Amino acid sequence: MNDFGRNMRKMNDFGRNMRKMNDFGRNMLKMNDFGRNMRKMNDFGRNMRKMNDFGRNM
Repeated sequence: MNDFGRNMRKMNDFGRNMRKMNDFGRNMLKMNDFGRNMRKMNDFGRNMRKMNDFGRNM
């Protein structure tokens, strides 16, 4: 019974770690969205440069 109780506690810790892993996964997704937004920002910067060239050509 004592070993059983100890194993149950380990299972509980395992569950807690799984939850942390889940949060980690959620944060990774957010990071991915952040990366996508950074790429959009980069495109925006490229377009600004084009606008600048346009102004110079005017």
